[in-house]
Amino acid sequence: MLHYQRPAYISDEIARQTADFEILKDDILVTMTGTKGKRDFVFTARVKDSDLTQGRLFLNQRVGAIRPFNSDIVPLINLFLKSDILLDWIFETATGTANQANIGVSSILDLPFPLPPLAEQHRIVAKVDALMALCDQLEASLTTADTTRQRLLTALLHEALNPAAELEPAE
Repeated sequence: MLHYQRPAYISDEIARQTADFEILKDDILVTMTGTKGKRDFVFTARVKDSDLTQGRLFLNQRVGAIRPFNSDIVPLINLFLKSDILLDWIFETATGTANQANIGVSSILDLPFPLPPLAEQHRIVAKVDALMALCDQLEASLTTADTTRQRLLTALLHEALNPAAELEPAE
């Protein structure tokens, strides 16, 4: 049974006091806690206008926000933060006890971050977007091929298991 849970709200006074923690368009949100020895954190997501239509959003503990000085570099930073080379670097800095691993702000701030000229940044992002679109098309084609294969198999099995149906005259 599903239970309805009401959204949590904070007062305007607290919101003013915590303005530094408000999530803004083009912030890159980063999960900062996961399981020790696993790569189940440091996931990133870029905040879009559509994410902010329901009201103001604020960071919660163990979620960080990267707020670049220039929104033009946000797509590239978000892509780079998904690369194994930078993720390896970040995971090496993880701390924590028991089974929990954490990264701190310095894990992000101390990254050796290559920043090519803006035109090259746009080219990289466009190429990755095109490759991701190609992957989406391939996935759709594989799904279509799988559906076709299943239908063909069902039809063949039906024919193999019901040979007499073909010999009966149609009414």
